[in-house]
Amino acid sequence: MEKNNAIQLGEEVLIAPDLTGQSIWIKGEVIEIDTSNPFGAVVAARSAVDNDVFFGREYAFRRTKVCLQ
Repeated sequence: MEKNNAIQLGEEVLIAPDLTGQSIWIKGEVIEIDTSNPFGAVVAARSAVDNDVFFGREYAFRRTKVCLQ
């Protein structure tokens, strides 16, 4: 059974300091995913701290929950 490891819309994620300008990863929620880019999906996430929106490649976001099933 193949599993989809891609970040999903509405998923809670951590946003990289490179995008936020903070010194730590901050919590946010995925609000948009653009898969039309041939070089990789672009993700938009809204910060849980101040509602700022950050755009970046998938590698700039980390899942906060891991499913082991």
